[in-house]
Amino acid sequence: MDFKSHIEKNYSSHEVRQMRAEARLFIEGLHSLQDSIRSEVRRIMETEQLSFSDLSERLGITPRMVSKLIKGGSVNFDTITKLSLLNGKIPFISWKNASGE
Repeated sequence: MDFKSHIEKNYSSHEVRQMRAEARLFIEGLHSLQDSIRSEVRRIMETEQLSFSDLSERLGITPRMVSKLIKGGSVNFDTITKLSLLNGKIPFISWKNASGE
C-alpha cells in the first residue's frame, strides 16, 4: 500500500485537509527561519569581510556547516546564539497569523 492509499483509508477528508494545512505551515515557518538566518550569515560575512573559514572559526563550526547555513540547512540554537554574539544582535522571532495577516 502506498502512502496516499494509506492516508485515504485511515483518515477522513477533514483530517487530510488539516494535515495538509499543518504541513504547509510547517514548511512556510521553516523557510522563513532559514531565510532569516541565511541573510544574516551573508550580511555578517560581507560586513566583516569574512571567508567561510573565518566565519566557521568564529562560530566553532566547519566551513561545510557555514555553506549549509547559507543554503538553508538546519541550524541549532547554539549556532544562532553564536551568530548573535558575533553580530551584536539579539535574534527575534515574530509570530503572525497563518493567513498572512
